[in-house]
Amino acid sequence: MYKKNNRIDVKNWLLIGIVFLSLVIRILYIIANNSIETDGAGYALIDTDGAGYALMAESLAQGKGLLPWGETAYFIWSPLYPILIAPLYSILNDSELAGRFISFIASIATVFITWYLGKRAFGQKTGMLAATLVALSVPLIKMSWRVITEPTYSFLMMGCALLTILLFKRFTWLGSVKLGLALGLFYLSRPEGLIPAVCIISVFFGGSLVYRNYRISLLKYGTVTLIALLFILLTYLTYVHAKTGEWMLTGKTKNNWYISHVVNQGLKYEKVQYGLNETATVLGTSRLESPQIVAAIAENPTYYIYRYVKSAYRMGVLFCRSMGLLVPFILIGLIGLLRNPQTRLDAFLSLLFLSPLVLYPIFYIQNRNIETLIPLVCLYAARGFLDVLSRLNKFSIYNRFGNIVLLILFLSVLNPFVKELQMAMRIKSTQQIHEHKEAGLWLKERVPQDFSIMSRKPWVAYYSRRKLEVMPFAKFNYLIEYAEYRGVDLIVIDERYIPSTRPQLKFLLKPSQAPCYLKPIYSSTNAKDKKIIIYRLDRENFCQTSEQLAE
Repeated sequence: MYKKNNRIDVKNWLLIGIVFLSLVIRILYIIANNSIETDGAGYALIDTDGAGYALMAESLAQGKGLLPWGETAYFIWSPLYPILIAPLYSILNDSELAGRFISFIASIATVFITWYLGKRAFGQKTGMLAATLVALSVPLIKMSWRVITEPTYSFLMMGCALLTILLFKRFTWLGSVKLGLALGLFYLSRPEGLIPAVCIISVFFGGSLVYRNYRISLLKYGTVTLIALLFILLTYLTYVHAKTGEWMLTGKTKNNWYISHVVNQGLKYEKVQYGLNETATVLGTSRLESPQIVAAIAENPTYYIYRYVKSAYRMGVLFCRSMGLLVPFILIGLIGLLRNPQTRLDAFLSLLFLSPLVLYPIFYIQNRNIETLIPLVCLYAARGFLDVLSRLNKFSIYNRFGNIVLLILFLSVLNPFVKELQMAMRIKSTQQIHEHKEAGLWLKERVPQDFSIMSRKPWVAYYSRRKLEVMPFAKFNYLIEYAEYRGVDLIVIDERYIPSTRPQLKFLLKPSQAPCYLKPIYSSTNAKDKKIIIYRLDRENFCQTSEQLAE
């Protein structure tokens, strides 16, 4: 009895050590990555999407709902992450820091839940090794201090996979409700979370047609799971409909579909995403007028099949880069799990959470879309690693030098992670985008609260806590007309982005060439940063100038 308890304590201490290791590594990365030598600019710059999430959280905490300034365009961002940020923002009064804490907590919690899922589905050793790989995964370490929804998505993916496997091991009413609600939250973290949810519901009802002995149970508990899922889903869809007048699962699908055609085409992308209509009143008209997805594919299937295959190949490359030498172990582990009758069902159910990979090639793929799946595939890698070791046990050389072989094999797998971590922690402060944050903080104390700021990037507006107006891709005079129409007060011209994304505005980097109705009120003074100039738009003077030109 004593030995049994002692063995459990050892395993618990090992788990605590793995979680502590993940905590220490992430803190060290944060310290290294946030060593910015600026005048009080603080930690690294918030993500472009992160500014949207943070503003939604602020709006929610202030009782204004999920839409800052009433802009329905914010529905392109999923709501769960800002909902989680809002209570912490109310305490910290800093939405960026609150968002970073949520990501950090989710990242650490993912290590623990990876262990527990691995233990319940594939064995204690698999869970421990998978948790270690997640703790040391550089892509996950990098995401742990960013204001993005992906760490939360990864945690919920593992949580939903765990609840699914546990429910199929033993059907219970409470388990069905938990799974349905969890799948609903999974969808609210990212819209593609609905794909695994549909797959799981299909397994319930499809399985009832195949396995007659379990028909009643599958139908009964599948229905409960579906009702719990629909409770979350319909609540959000009703809210979106009330705000936009449309029934839509997400505002991001059509946007990502269309920009995927031009995302790597420089100025063409800018024109499609941010072009103006003829009256200079509507932004992104090419994107808004794009054809429906199904209709476009049906019209030219050969082209879209080619695009799909090409994107799938790129996705595979991104995945291999993220996983390094773990890729062969993933394949070995997955094949072994599916061949083993005792683990086949659990492996199949967990694979359903990789189903978004089927649709990703249709849209615009980012590294972080692939990296969110790392915790799940680490389970397969861990199992593959253990399968290789068990096969090595059959050779006499391993009996003599087993520990050495184990160490070499383990280090060969972790070596790419260690190298990438070292590179990540050597980031120099000159690579950080200081000037936008400093400009925003400068404006925060010096311009009226109701000012709106036009910029290609959201950072100046976010850090000054002023309304953002996205800078259109247009000729200078049309851009100014749009700014006047939208009531813009300040225009941000920066050396880092304007020359490549708005070359028609490059002349404004020299204040002497600016027209009389643009008055420079701020210019960066830090020599090591890129130049940034903020102009005040004198709308009255502009209107007078326009009238004179018209005459």
